[in-house]
Amino acid sequence: MTPNKFDNLYFQNLPKGLGLLQSDHGLYNDPRTRPFVELYAKDQNKFFQDFARAMQKLSLHGIKTGRKGEIRRSAGDPGLTDSVLLVSMINRNS
Repeated sequence: MTPNKFDNLYFQNLPKGLGLLQSDHGLYNDPRTRPFVELYAKDQNKFFQDFARAMQKLSLHGIKTGRKGEIRRSAGDPGLTDSVLLVSMINRNS
């Protein structure tokens, strides 16, 4: 891990079983997201580009506060991990 550096080592560690959370392992074990883990592990620039695009997309969604917001106990489909949802957000309308 490189806690003081933003890089792609996270993705390089997943195939080695070095993820901390169950969702980390899910990224590599799920056939829908494994290609992204492998791509980002090999190509740090691609990871940076996609991460920047995802952050731009997320910034377009207004933050709901007060009575307009909601607190969810589940992010939606229980079969999907948060990581799968994030990867789908990165790639939606790329």
